[in-house]
Amino acid sequence: MWLQQLDLTNFRNYSQAKLCLSPQINIFVGDNAQGKTNLLESIYMLATAKSFRALREGEMVKHREIETLIRGIAVHEATR
Repeated sequence: MWLQQLDLTNFRNYSQAKLCLSPQINIFVGDNAQGKTNLLESIYMLATAKSFRALREGEMVKHREIETLIRGIAVHEATR
């Protein structure tokens, strides 16, 4: 199983983000404080329904917004 697509709305520093991911290796590159860890946190949230950083769910909502949305498409490929 792999995460094919990740959609974020008002999550941490992202107003809107849509990522199409590879079933192989995905590398997030960027300067400090650009949101790489936020992407990893959102994926962790999809997998476990909890954050590895925040104690309260409200901490993950983008500043001045009232809600956040994390949505993903997971693909299961049968082994051959």
